[in-house]
Amino acid sequence: MNVFRQVAPIASLLALGACASVTGGPAPIDPGSPAAPQMQALLDKPAQMPRFVDIPPLPTDVRAPEAFVDARSALEREGAQLALATAPGTWSLEGTERFAAKAQAESSDGPAPGEQNTRDTEAFARELQRRATPPPLKR
Repeated sequence: MNVFRQVAPIASLLALGACASVTGGPAPIDPGSPAAPQMQALLDKPAQMPRFVDIPPLPTDVRAPEAFVDARSALEREGAQLALATAPGTWSLEGTERFAAKAQAESSDGPAPGEQNTRDTEAFARELQRRATPPPLKR
């Protein structure tokens, strides 16, 4: 195992050197390409290296690490409260008719949407049946 610890860094450096030698720089530009002059001009122009003065200052509107911890703790507390509120046995779908009747009595909009839709659908179907007479037979 000790030999591996000594050989591994050397082997990794040799592998990186082999990768670097394989790439060998940019691929040659096809002289028949319409973009060849522009690409050659970009390769001939020296690259602009960034300077330390070009690094933007640190933002001032980022919250402190302690604020991130507080926000995470608050989120975990809210998640635990939600898990307790929606745990099995804390709610059921029983008594929905009573709830719907109470809500309908409290509203001043008339019947529940389902009832109105049923009446509209039945009226529409009656009108279609009235209009759907077969064409007269040709004699």
